[in-house]
Amino acid sequence: GNVQVQGWVEKPGSYPITRKLTLTGAIAAARGTQFAADKSRATIRRMRGSGDESYVVDLGAVGRGEAPDGVVADGDVVDLPVSKTRVVPWALWSAIKQLVYIGGSIPLF
Repeated sequence: GNVQVQGWVEKPGSYPITRKLTLTGAIAAARGTQFAADKSRATIRRMRGSGDESYVVDLGAVGRGEAPDGVVADGDVVDLPVSKTRVVPWALWSAIKQLVYIGGSIPLF
């Protein structure tokens, strides 16, 4: 099966599920989170016959060992929303980074 990883990750997309693939493993497969991701509100959406179930997971708590790292299943959708406090610094950094490139491909520093 596959898990869909979307939102503020480096490479959103569909990833194959390996044995006991966890939430953090699925995010790692998508090359990790971007700076503007709200790591306290990662969501796993699971499609069931009786309806959708959503689980909100704090990745910081998972990293500290305070919360379990849930196992993802076939058809799950993992979403990392944007952090409203981090999106402005990220946008400024992205704009400045584009300004320091010479000719669009060579970094100035």
